[in-house]
Amino acid sequence: MFDFATTCANRSVTGAFAAVLAWAVGASGAVAQEDVLFTVAPLEACMATAEQDMDGQKDCIGAAQVACMEANDLGQTNFGMKICTAEEADWWDMQLNADYQRLQGFAAETDAVETAAPSMQQALKDMQRAWIAYRDAACAFDASQWGSGSGAGLAYASCVLHETAEQVFRLRAAMAFYE
Repeated sequence: MFDFATTCANRSVTGAFAAVLAWAVGASGAVAQEDVLFTVAPLEACMATAEQDMDGQKDCIGAAQVACMEANDLGQTNFGMKICTAEEADWWDMQLNADYQRLQGFAAETDAVETAAPSMQQALKDMQRAWIAYRDAACAFDASQWGSGSGAGLAYASCVLHETAEQVFRLRAAMAFYE
């Protein structure tokens, strides 16, 4: 039987993405399954190939998700697709958090020099909070289009993956100004 807590611990699915996976799997929490193996290597290889071309790197969004779905027996089931999607979303979330902290550092330096200007740190914090609310609402809307169908959880998880990845690139574009 599927144990959600163990799966999350073994795959480093944490925080908001554990909640996404819980919602995507469904309330029952009991699904017979084989182990779904995930690696971020296809995504990292794609990103390395694109190097500094941000548009090229955006084309890499979903690369690990697709490779996971193709490499696993369960990859073409709703459950397997949700696992693969949540795994890549978790990777993007880690990138987002690291980039956000780095940009907060640049913002602190800017705020120290630009004392008459509005706080960049506060503006960044406000923007990120508003983005989280937007992401959650947009993804809930995507899922709602499936009604009570089995695709709702995957639609939500896929939306979170793509919205989070796009936000990573938005923060990286802002950081490019300071580097």
